[in-house]
Amino acid sequence: MAIARRAQAAGICLKFHRLRLSFIAYRLAVTGDVHLVAQEAGVTPILHLKVLYGNLEEAKKFWALTPEACGRANWTQALRYYLVAWFERKS
Repeated sequence: MAIARRAQAAGICLKFHRLRLSFIAYRLAVTGDVHLVAQEAGVTPILHLKVLYGNLEEAKKFWALTPEACGRANWTQALRYYLVAWFERKS
């Protein structure tokens, strides 16, 4: 998994499903709809009961983490170059 390799290279301990659980907790804080988030995350609603709900202020900060907010305003161009190079290597 590319994210796990990059996290490890950056010295970040990324535990199993941590990003997914963050999505679930912060999405629940925003929507308050267990069934909607269960459908979006592809899990059964009962699993959400084991996840701590994030508070709304933390959720707003989490969802504000965009490439632009992190100083990567040109991320779409960088992604385009990466994908073109990847397809060229594959063909």
